[in-house]
Amino acid sequence: MKLNELITIRKKAEKISEELRILEKKFLKINKEDEVIKKGKIYKITVKGLKNSPVYVGKTTQGLRRRLSKHRHDLKRYMNETYKYVSSYEVMIYEKKGYKLRIKPIKNNLYCSKDELKEIERYFVKKMKCCNINGKGKRKCKPKTLEDRKLFWSCISTLKKD
Repeated sequence: MKLNELITIRKKAEKISEELRILEKKFLKINKEDEVIKKGKIYKITVKGLKNSPVYVGKTTQGLRRRLSKHRHDLKRYMNETYKYVSSYEVMIYEKKGYKLRIKPIKNNLYCSKDELKEIERYFVKKMKCCNINGKGKRKCKPKTLEDRKLFWSCISTLKKD
């Protein structure tokens, strides 16, 4: 190859590389305006070693261990009246009685927007019998007052391991 041909090829490659950078920026800008596409997953939390364990279905873009840790942290904050009620607590309270929790993926590697991930989560919540919803597809009533929270905790004192 001649030097002129190499120079021409290099200039074309640089031009293509620059066009690719511009397209990437446009793509990221579009996704920022809509929703950033992330690698999400749908998971379930159950109580290990408990027959008829309650099931919580959730969605995340984090690792599953980290997500379970966040659920634990949120439950502590809720009991200290610094965080909102989340239906996962109905499964999480079993850990306080010595049970172990299990978090397993239902669906992995979902490349979608947050809204799409939420729709997929809704599908599995409706499909599975879980504590996320009551029979009518609405959220269960949540303990709001301190007395309700104490009752929430005391209800697990009657639980016995199988």
